[in-house]
Amino acid sequence: MNNMPSQPSTIEGRVRFPHALAWVFGLGLVLRLAYAWSQSGAVPDGDAADYAAIARNLFQTGSFAIEPGVLTARRPPLYPFFLTPFAALCPAPWDGARWIQALLDASSCLWVFGIASRTFRRLPRPRSAALAAAAIYALHPAFIAYSSLILTETLFFWCWGLALWLLLRMLEDGGPADGPRTGPWFSSVLAGGALGLCILCRPTVIAFPLFASAALLATRRGCRAWLPRLALMTAAAYAAILPWTVRNHGATGQWVPVATGGGISFWVGAQVGTYPFWQAELQKAPAGRTDVEVDRELYARAKAEYSARWPAILLDLPRRTAHFWLTSHSSLYGIDRPASEYRSAGRWLPLALRASLWGLQLALLSAGAWGLWLMRPAWTPGCTLGLAVFAYYSLHILIDYGPNRYHLPALMIWMVFAGRAAAGLARRMGRQKL
Repeated sequence: MNNMPSQPSTIEGRVRFPHALAWVFGLGLVLRLAYAWSQSGAVPDGDAADYAAIARNLFQTGSFAIEPGVLTARRPPLYPFFLTPFAALCPAPWDGARWIQALLDASSCLWVFGIASRTFRRLPRPRSAALAAAAIYALHPAFIAYSSLILTETLFFWCWGLALWLLLRMLEDGGPADGPRTGPWFSSVLAGGALGLCILCRPTVIAFPLFASAALLATRRGCRAWLPRLALMTAAAYAAILPWTVRNHGATGQWVPVATGGGISFWVGAQVGTYPFWQAELQKAPAGRTDVEVDRELYARAKAEYSARWPAILLDLPRRTAHFWLTSHSSLYGIDRPASEYRSAGRWLPLALRASLWGLQLALLSAGAWGLWLMRPAWTPGCTLGLAVFAYYSLHILIDYGPNRYHLPALMIWMVFAGRAAAGLARRMGRQKL
């Protein structure tokens, strides 16, 4: 019998993980900085123009307003406040924001690594899969491109990764997890506060504390230890948004939890067939109506239309699901014309790039599903949380399912399980070579 120790056949045995993770972060940062440089001088438009205008008004007058002197609740507050120092201090403010967002988004791969490490803690080599997940995030073209847009995505992804990492840490406090413990109650408040920041950045996540708590409790035997922690986390999340809700009441006279805009989102979900041109619907509002009044009217219309059309809406869900999840994200790189136009002009490179990005999206979705399946013998709360995130964001097919960027927070967590599949494939290939 050969008693010699076996040679390592995977990256787990060949690298020092702090060093490898630093390389992943560094590569992600270089790619984001390069893309930020390519976008220098780009003027914010659409939603980005609103955020930029609010940041300028916060700096110049101290008012949360798109139009000077007109207080608004149309946009969530966290990102405009994040932008305000750049409006105040930088000669090219949005270029400055892009540089900092490049750093912020590159560091989000560290949260992906942390979430994956906790999710895979029952595996023999958890850090291999965690490093693969972080690398997928660092190199993904869509996340690289969004880091240079003046939109909420980059700040939200960072807060989102932090919140989910804290949530998993909260569940493990007092248990067998390695590392120092802060105590479950303090961890609950931290996790809830981070989720509150997520809500203040992207209001669509407002129901997630309740949704995640229900999912975790439903799959936990003997959930007494978790119930008070999850209840405190949920309370802390909603307590974090309460001051802004009070502010909105003072500014608009109505109780708006974070921002208006839900009415048009639900109205879109009540339409059947092709994705509607919702901007025209907003333009129909009579002059002088406030955002809150328009929002309330659209909620009422959406409710009536859901009641009348629910069978057709159910039949439309498969089409919406495909539209929501199956995308190349190629428009981020200027490839936004129909394929027929590129073919007729003989422009094959954009078509090849779009096909490559389509392939990447399908590969990630498939690898994530396979990685989650592989976790069945070593299921952890992180697996349940990953499923909850995927299910929660898939509910967008019931409301505004048009912008594909709405699924990116779930894709970010799906990369955790894609990393598990990639690490398993690497180990198998390594064994075959020996």
